Amino acid sequence: MIERTKDINLINDTVMLMFDDVVEDGTIKDCFNLDVEADCWLKCTDKGVFVGLFKLSPFNRTVLDMHCYILKDKRNKSSKYGKEALLWVKDEAPKMYSKIITQTPFVHIKKWLLNLGFELEGCYKKSFTKRNKILDLSLFGLSREDI
Repeated sequence: MIERTKDINLINDTVMLMFDDVVEDGTIKDCFNLDVEADCWLKCTDKGVFVGLFKLSPFNRTVLDMHCYILKDKRNKSSKYGKEALLWVKDEAPKMYSKIITQTPFVHIKKWLLNLGFELEGCYKKSFTKRNKILDLSLFGLSREDI
């Protein structure tokens, strides 16, 4: 089940669990700026059990930027949760948003995004540092009508 949440403690605790896994090397936790009014946080539960969050941020008047924070021990159903979040966007997000974008340097996330229906739209070469390696940041997009 997907529903919007403004629970600052839940969001902060969940993001901090994964912080070092998803940010660039050397990023300090103090840079995490939580604004539950400007961003839309979706709480995902499965049979009443919390499994993770999805963050939607306006990129502009047409596009939402989406990122996920699914708990490690719940990722075996991450495709199900991703599809539920996308359906929430299709049904509940303001109609002006006709596209969802996201970015990742991680191969397993790229595969997951393709499975959800996102298309690879581009790449920022050598633009993300992780484990002392400079990686390409792949850019993905999904039209709302394709959800």
